[in-house]
Amino acid sequence: MGVNHSRAQSLPEDLDDKYEEYKKTWLQVAPMFSPPGGDSTLGTVTLSRAGKYIREYFIDKSPLSILEVMAGNGRASNVVFNELKDSIKITKWTATELQAPEQVSGDISIITNCDGVEAVSTYGTDHNTLLLISPPPSTSEGGYGDYFAIKKWTELSNSEYIIFVGELGASDGSDGMYKYMMKHPVWTCVDRKMVFSGIDLFGGAIEKEVFIFRKH
Repeated sequence: MGVNHSRAQSLPEDLDDKYEEYKKTWLQVAPMFSPPGGDSTLGTVTLSRAGKYIREYFIDKSPLSILEVMAGNGRASNVVFNELKDSIKITKWTATELQAPEQVSGDISIITNCDGVEAVSTYGTDHNTLLLISPPPSTSEGGYGDYFAIKKWTELSNSEYIIFVGELGASDGSDGMYKYMMKHPVWTCVDRKMVFSGIDLFGGAIEKEVFIFRKH
């Protein structure tokens, strides 16, 4: 079906009313995205390209203090960090993950057993940028951790940016998130760049992108 079909979906109308129900499903819909060898769901080349585009946008806007949610084993975190660290002043990078995967070695360590909403509630006021790299896909049957984390992030007065890497609202992130973010009353997409494109097994488009949203 591809990314275009997925991005045409809308969020469930009763999503906010069912927060506790969805929260119970987060461990079930978020399997260990840790391919053999400690790799990431997005390849190193794709992640490096994403880091370069993020660097290009923020080169004259740093410093950044980054709160990352759904960070998995930290492989993606470290690849992106390595692309930024020499050019962007990063005062803090806090990476969190609901599960407790075996972490890869690097500069970024993962705070485990911490879901996205808990991460924003606990660490959000110390950061200005929320980062999501290939968060687990979700459907009406469960998930939406990305939605609830962003909703909580939006409530903070210090929140300035959201960076999303992957197929927003398709194979990365929850159904309906593309339309939600693109029409958000608080967040504006100020930059987006393609980092990988291809065709899936069903002939649909694969489009991995970097999306940068700024609060207005």
